[in-house]
Amino acid sequence: MFCKSYCAAVIGVDARIVQIEADVNDGMPIFQMVGYLNSEVREAKERVRSAIKNIGWGFPAKRVTVNISPADFKKEGTAYDLGIAVALLCSFGRIQCDKLDQILFAGELSLNGKVNSINGVLPIVLAAKERGFKYCIVPACNVNEGAIVSGIKTIGTDSLQETVDIIEKECFDEMAVPNEEWKSNYSACMSKDFSDISGQPMVKRAAMLAIAGGHNMLMIGPPGSGKTMIAERLPGIMPGLTMKESIEVSKIYSSSGKFTETKGFVYERPFRAPHHSISPAGLIGGGISPYPGEISYAHRGVLFMDELTEFKRDTVELLRTPLEKKYIEHTRNNVTIRYPSDFVLVVAMNPCPCGYYPDKSKCSCTPLQINRYLSKLSYPLLDRIDIVSQVQSVKYASINSQDKDIYTTSYIRERVNAMRSIQNKRFNNDRITLNSEMNLFHIKKYCVLDDECKNFMENVFEKLSLSVRGYNKILKVARTIADSEECDNITINHLKEAVIYRSFDRQIKEVM
Repeated sequence: MFCKSYCAAVIGVDARIVQIEADVNDGMPIFQMVGYLNSEVREAKERVRSAIKNIGWGFPAKRVTVNISPADFKKEGTAYDLGIAVALLCSFGRIQCDKLDQILFAGELSLNGKVNSINGVLPIVLAAKERGFKYCIVPACNVNEGAIVSGIKTIGTDSLQETVDIIEKECFDEMAVPNEEWKSNYSACMSKDFSDISGQPMVKRAAMLAIAGGHNMLMIGPPGSGKTMIAERLPGIMPGLTMKESIEVSKIYSSSGKFTETKGFVYERPFRAPHHSISPAGLIGGGISPYPGEISYAHRGVLFMDELTEFKRDTVELLRTPLEKKYIEHTRNNVTIRYPSDFVLVVAMNPCPCGYYPDKSKCSCTPLQINRYLSKLSYPLLDRIDIVSQVQSVKYASINSQDKDIYTTSYIRERVNAMRSIQNKRFNNDRITLNSEMNLFHIKKYCVLDDECKNFMENVFEKLSLSVRGYNKILKVARTIADSEECDNITINHLKEAVIYRSFDRQIKEVM
């Protein structure tokens, strides 16, 4: 007897619907599975066989064939077990249901019939909804991942026997969990405030501009000056995630099994701060079976790399492409997997090995040592940094100052939201949303310079030996500075401030 059920294969952060066909005929007793399967999928036949026997159903001594189609890509993971078991029980005549074409099954089986958790339930449920399925039966411990998806009913199951009972009684609507209401959340972000940082008004302004325009930022300063504290507070000044963005981020964490790390659906902007010993695969992802890296976990948030010169240069160089494309691609077994990686890069470093240059009273580094230290950096990577801010040593007077600091998190976030609103109106008919995303066409259209500004930028281009990318980045930052003052046109003062944020160019080039 022939029967079929449906499951989904998680490929990157998306899922593809697959059909599980089970055929049971007379002949030599054999249980075989086909369909371009990985080892853990082929091993499903032993898990399924034992699970069916241990819930009290016999496994007939017949020729059993299971095909998972389409066979044009390799099936990996253990999410197919539940669908295979249901298709087999239907082929054995143990269960009957005329709604199997409306249900998608996903779950790993234990030998005793228990349904274990799997990765990627959120993209699986989203794929099921897009294909028109009415129900999705998943492990009970993963059911909340799919509950956020409206338009499809998600049902949690603890065992194969419970799944059979649901099918036989057709109590799908009664067993479906209520959809979770999506809501933006600032609670964790607001636990740290910019007012906690003593002084540093210029750095706080630079951080505001970086987040408002989506610009990458580098902070250079001595130890203990507040670089890490500033970086940790950046998610709190970012606009809340939209539902679309929240689903994008949640799919990344769901597909890699990190929902326990985020304690469920992702409502807050990610903040990732990898250690400098991280491997290339840990940073950008990869592996035999590709998995996302830190740049993808930071999608729609902030990636903070402290002590930049301590990272291996080959590892840091891998950031170049995703910083431009906003995604990273891994090709394995003729399949290209794309992980989104649209984040604000914030890096911090000391100005010299001891960290106190140019304070000669504390710095004992020689020019050769400083040059060797700075030469660890790649200029092509630094060329992708929009804003460089010098962080000064904190003075005692700043620590005990009673003056009210206007740069609180709520104040900066209000300014950021206003500047983002300006950009949203500007790019309403474009496929971009932030000034940092402007291409040459947008720059010519929205960064028009008068004769005075053109002459100024010509001198800057020659004196700093800028690349074309560096020149364009100055214009993008100037556009953001103009937005902070609600100016329609870029003025000479906006350009001067933007150039200050690129003043590190010449010092770096001299040691490259």
